[in-house]
Amino acid sequence: MPTTAYSTYFRCELDVEQLLAKMGKGASPVPLHQLDGLDPLWREWIKKDIRCPSCGVAGATLISGAVAKRSGKALRQAHFRFQPGEQNNGHLRYCDFELADRESKGVESLVALGGPRNRETRYIRYLVCIGIEQGMFSQADIRAMRQWFFENKQKSRFVVTCAEENIDYIASMPSSRAPALSEFSPPYGEIPSFNWRHAAISRFIRDNGSLLTQLDSLKTSSQVASRAKELITRYRQSEMFDVSILQPYYSSTIELAVFFARECPEFGLQNKYHAIRWGVSSNALLAFCALLLYVTQWEFESAIALMGAIMQSPEPKDLLAGNIIGLNPFHDYAAWKLIRDASVMSIKWSVLPTYKEGIDAAEATLREEHRLWKLARI
Repeated sequence: MPTTAYSTYFRCELDVEQLLAKMGKGASPVPLHQLDGLDPLWREWIKKDIRCPSCGVAGATLISGAVAKRSGKALRQAHFRFQPGEQNNGHLRYCDFELADRESKGVESLVALGGPRNRETRYIRYLVCIGIEQGMFSQADIRAMRQWFFENKQKSRFVVTCAEENIDYIASMPSSRAPALSEFSPPYGEIPSFNWRHAAISRFIRDNGSLLTQLDSLKTSSQVASRAKELITRYRQSEMFDVSILQPYYSSTIELAVFFARECPEFGLQNKYHAIRWGVSSNALLAFCALLLYVTQWEFESAIALMGAIMQSPEPKDLLAGNIIGLNPFHDYAAWKLIRDASVMSIKWSVLPTYKEGIDAAEATLREEHRLWKLARI
């Protein structure tokens, strides 16, 4: 359910408001929260003209925004939906928006539709219009980036073999870097208040350092883990694209997003840049950062310099010039990366002890060492 899509007639990326303003030559013919009242002829034209921002299929329908009944406050931005119909088959396989458009339940958690245009998305729309107007990048660049990402995603596949329990397993295990007690010595057990459980955890961490180090690399935020489990439920044993091929590009994009969130108060994200490192970032910001990196050949410093040039440029004359808010090439990246790694882990280690089983076994071993030590003293 992208918030922006590509118009073949206007040759640019537009959100619903921009599209209707262009079609109406200046103003939307109906309120954005009452799109059911749009002329059927306009709807048919939109179905033929508008393309998905990821896979490029036609067949778009407009979904109204939402407003609070009492206050009139906008709650959700109007957006596009591409579903199977008489003239189209819906999204292409592996499209970022395939799942979002096929399911309506909980869809707002998949695509950032949380406001009519919050401070962040308004500012990004403004910056994109400047960049296009000043010739720093073009609609052709946006289309080329979209196609580049889509083709790369289809090059590598994997089968979702892990279960939801694998994700819980990763989260439940202690870190290999967790503070550990001194190595257990049998005399410690003579202390009446000795904490056997703490000693067992320390022994477990020492004995399983290699495994825990690998699990450390998979740990992520609770939001990403929850999303991963949702996707596993839907796609267990299915072949999906392997997002690890995008790892270097994702890392650079995240770093750039963190930099802008921290250094540019215009985005309104100065208190959220830490969360961005854990994959909690909006489609809009990642789309914009990916575009800057793409047009600068993925050179981090060049992308920052390009941002500086945009911010120093005059205000755009046309705020309908284009947009990229609905195009996030890293849609659900963190969740799919976790699923892919957990699937590899589930094949490599077919049987793994649970955390409780591991600690219970370690404690039993320590108590046995203490018992034998006492017997040897008799």
